[in-house]
Amino acid sequence: MKSKDITDLKHSFVTITGDGGYELSARYWQAEDAQAVIVLLHGVVSHSEWMEAIAAPLAQQGISCLALDRRGAGLNTQARGDAPSTDALLSDLQAGMDWANQFKLPVHLCGFCWGGNYAVNYLAKYQANIASMIFIAPSIFPAASLIEKTIEIGDAGDATEEPIMPIEQFTDGPMFESFIQPDPHRLRKVSTRMNSCIQTFARGIWMKFLKLKHPCLLILGEKDAVVDNVATRQVFDRLKVDHKSCLMLDACHGIQFDMPDDAARAITQWVHTRNQPPDAV
Repeated sequence: MKSKDITDLKHSFVTITGDGGYELSARYWQAEDAQAVIVLLHGVVSHSEWMEAIAAPLAQQGISCLALDRRGAGLNTQARGDAPSTDALLSDLQAGMDWANQFKLPVHLCGFCWGGNYAVNYLAKYQANIASMIFIAPSIFPAASLIEKTIEIGDAGDATEEPIMPIEQFTDGPMFESFIQPDPHRLRKVSTRMNSCIQTFARGIWMKFLKLKHPCLLILGEKDAVVDNVATRQVFDRLKVDHKSCLMLDACHGIQFDMPDDAARAITQWVHTRNQPPDAV
């Protein structure tokens, strides 16, 4: 595994070698006197920069953040919109987790939107030793409007298909027109092979989720038209772990655009509590 840092005012860029030698771009927010690291996973059309409004304040509170650009997404131009297999995606994430573990600090895994599905499948396969799992508007249970959509699946690696995620559902605030809509790094097409990976990750995901044993923080948006909040909360309530918490915010699907400070504050409190000795909690 190799990495290179290019200093930026807000974060540094790192390159992590993933499955088959694929070079994955990532953003890293280094906290001074860091007490934990969070690995952040974005959704299908988004990328690591979309997590900045949450990652930056977390770093100010002693929590370093690594946001990976999924292969074919964000700053990763090779095989744009494609993923050869779910195994490759999971191996990529393992490389990111290895990078985060180099600091010998508690590592938390956080998935936003489809990144939640990515995280669940990774944890189900690898049984990773993490401090906790955090889900921000996860699409484990999509809303009926998304379920009714038909996606083309297949073996082709060319990005020819419209992503199933409607970008106008992320936020009804000013960030839609100023950032999301013109975003040059937003994924505009996916391959049928990537759609196959999405479908495979969705299969039986709630059963995979219920088998996980990590402390869990769930953050939902009250106005989210992408996630079925009722079904998500019902399964969350059945999750048998020692520590779990659910927070509902007055936000659309893009919680990091509508209520980033509230989300960051909740994650900060959660992470610092998880870092305390058991008898202090």
